[in-house]
Amino acid sequence: MSDNSQKGRSLGSNMLWNSVGSFFYFACQYLPTILVVRMATGLNASGVFNYAMNTTNAFLTIAIYGMRAYQVSDLEGRYTDREYLSSRWLTSLVAAAACGCYGAVIRLDGENWAALMLFMLFRIGEALVDVYSGIDQRADRMDIIGKSFLARGALSCAGFAAGMALCGDLLFSIGLMAAASLGVALVYDRPWALRLSRVKQEDKVRMVRIKALLVECAPLMVYSFLNTAISTIPRQFLQLQHGSVATAIFGSITAPTVVLQLGATYLFTPLISLFAHRWQERDKAGFSKLFGLVLAGIAAIGAAGFVGVRLLGRWGLTLLYSAGENGQQILENEGLLTPMVLCTVLTALVLFFNMLLTILRDFRGLVLSNLIGIAACLALSPLLVGRWEMWGASFALAGALTVQAVCLLAFGLVDAKRQFKA
Repeated sequence: MSDNSQKGRSLGSNMLWNSVGSFFYFACQYLPTILVVRMATGLNASGVFNYAMNTTNAFLTIAIYGMRAYQVSDLEGRYTDREYLSSRWLTSLVAAAACGCYGAVIRLDGENWAALMLFMLFRIGEALVDVYSGIDQRADRMDIIGKSFLARGALSCAGFAAGMALCGDLLFSIGLMAAASLGVALVYDRPWALRLSRVKQEDKVRMVRIKALLVECAPLMVYSFLNTAISTIPRQFLQLQHGSVATAIFGSITAPTVVLQLGATYLFTPLISLFAHRWQERDKAGFSKLFGLVLAGIAAIGAAGFVGVRLLGRWGLTLLYSAGENGQQILENEGLLTPMVLCTVLTALVLFFNMLLTILRDFRGLVLSNLIGIAACLALSPLLVGRWEMWGASFALAGALTVQAVCLLAFGLVDAKRQFKA
């Protein structure tokens, strides 16, 4: 192994690779939601796909365990890379089992349950890449992460498109997506992570250490699950109260706005180590400057989103979904784009605050804030979704995210006052 292969990249290079790769990956994951509308007969297949995609987000949080920011900001090496890797395999198995049990308990029909489990395999590939990427990021090699995004995005999207083109079977197409995701994780990401990690052949996996890691990070998993559930709850009520067609329309309209959330996360994800260093060094000015820059970036992205929706919203939906029967049902609800831009900006803000409290190791604040957000979402969703359907789902989500963001910010300000006063 050459010295050059282990040499870290600059912050600018890391941010560029992460941004390009993440954006491409998002686009490739969004394309199947368009393809299933265009290539399937009726909107039922799209509803099944969107339901599986959004429901498995909650179980992905169990697999990832909310550990990425903790892993990267573990500057003192409290836990070894092998312990992080071994714990991820365990949490992924638990997440898959929980997902299967959930589908059985709520008595999903055969097609929905099969789609749910196949999409969960795809999520496990993402969970494995997440822990491998933590090692890459700590070594300042986010170029590896970007290339993984490019490969997984292209192959998974191509697999889904091939499945729909060859036989038009949704389950087969999702299966090809899952195979591509897992394949890149094991063939590309894993070898690079082992090359850059501190794992040694003689190191043994000690369950007592893995248990200690999982116990310490359990609040992170709880907060991560709750945070994802907040965005899932309105969709669940929409599915149960108004069916797959409403879910398909809502998912098809709101999916393009997620690009704003991704653009915001590109700003702060590569900065985890910088925030951690500023915090440990009690560098109030440096920490505040980074904080202000990220907030300004999120605000600018949100403003661009509102302007873009106003000027190009209907044109964009027409371009994506065409003027067919399915597309016409989607275009009739184009107004949903505006509240969903607000929701995605609020989601980016919440993710940023969650990341900061993880770096600050304020697990109590994380869990309490997310519990309050869940309570707000559960209180708002039945009433608003029942009365205003898709619009009600967006209103419920925006209200819950606002409550959650305010709570997270309050805990963070208290922590900062204590840290920098000392």
